[in-house]
Amino acid sequence: MVPFVDIVGQEFNRLLVLKFMGLGSHNQRIWLCLCNCGNGVVVSSTSLNSGSTQSCGCLQRERTGNSRRSHGMSKTKFYSNWCQMAARCSKPKASHYEYYGGRGITVCDRWLKFENYMADTYQSYLEHVKEFGESNTTSERIDSDGNYEPSNHKWATPTEQARTKRTSSKYADYE
Repeated sequence: MVPFVDIVGQEFNRLLVLKFMGLGSHNQRIWLCLCNCGNGVVVSSTSLNSGSTQSCGCLQRERTGNSRRSHGMSKTKFYSNWCQMAARCSKPKASHYEYYGGRGITVCDRWLKFENYMADTYQSYLEHVKEFGESNTTSERIDSDGNYEPSNHKWATPTEQARTKRTSSKYADYE
């Protein structure tokens, strides 16, 4: 058997060894450790020395959470707006597809990735929300016959947007 080495006070990644707890299965030395996050965990010497246990589990949860989270906006009205815009231009079963994708309206390639749409429009969105409120902020194409792209986009109130609908009197001659 390997001679006993007291490792109390030593740090292994996120773990600080507090106390020797005895021998576990296979005669491994077991230690009580304190994780940087404040949780306690019991770990074998082998796991500490090999690095196979680096925390109480919080490190893995952080890594997993971060890999599944790209922008953190999925529960916002802003993100919902982008999803609806993309769907009505590309999915025939989407609500109002016939008025958008069905008549050739598309979303520019850059905006097919949410992060790009956000980079191009989020600051102006926040300014509009500050002035008119989130419930009075909608995405609008400046030219209602044009595509969704940076040069043809602005934020508007529902009243402003209603004025530029193809069915409004402004477009009556074209219907």
